[in-house]
Amino acid sequence: MLFGFLPGPDTVTAIFSVRLDEVGKDRRPHVIVAGGVGTLEQWSDLEQKWDRLMKSKGIGIFHKCDFDDRKGDFENWGDLKCRNLIKAQEKAIRNCIPFTIAVAVEKKTHAKVKKAMQNIRHFKADSDYGLCFRVIRFLVCQKIAKQVPKAKVQFLLEQGPDAADASVIYEDIRRTIGAKYRPAMYAEMLNGFASSAKGQFRSLEAADYLAGRAMEDFEAGHFLSTKRGNQISMLMDEEFLTHWHEDMIKAREHRRAHYINSRSKPSSSDEQAS
Repeated sequence: MLFGFLPGPDTVTAIFSVRLDEVGKDRRPHVIVAGGVGTLEQWSDLEQKWDRLMKSKGIGIFHKCDFDDRKGDFENWGDLKCRNLIKAQEKAIRNCIPFTIAVAVEKKTHAKVKKAMQNIRHFKADSDYGLCFRVIRFLVCQKIAKQVPKAKVQFLLEQGPDAADASVIYEDIRRTIGAKYRPAMYAEMLNGFASSAKGQFRSLEAADYLAGRAMEDFEAGHFLSTKRGNQISMLMDEEFLTHWHEDMIKAREHRRAHYINSRSKPSSSDEQAS
């Protein structure tokens, strides 16, 4: 059984959705992008379970920062009530979503690598968030491709500057189909990108929870431990960032060479005329 379903004739059209959120763009030294991965049916199941849970607790829209600060719907909540909510959230995610993912980068390290490579031809820097999104895209597709090779992958994020940034990167990756470098690999699996307003999808509240949880794990020192058995966790260090950006440059050079080559080939009408 793969990701909660048995492969069969329809496996070729299996569609997985990645729901993401971020944390750490404030004064923290690291940015983390995190969320979950599942089929559309699995996310639909989580939407229903999460909605019932929130309504039963009198919560309009779940915001991890409000929960942590005991503000809004969480004002005057006691420790026991908070622990019980976390337990119920974890159960809903665990029962519905095959795996979660969290990718972190230190802002200072990323800035250092970008500065060192800024004069290299075809180098184009990402934001901290954008870089995390790029790497998540690769890791998610890599994991799914090993088990469901012909699957397709979609992304859903909350509307805002980050989603706009990720949308540009998504289209950039789609244009690199065929290049055998990590930033471009599995580009053929991409099947859609969307963003929605806050409160429209309960599953994005779950992504918000997962991003906050990832930062808590990070600050507690066990972000890369096996505590989250079904989670891919990665902290990008300087060596990884350098190699990743080198591969990005190679992928862009491959795309440019392909474009030039296609432009130089005579069309069929030209061949007939000659």
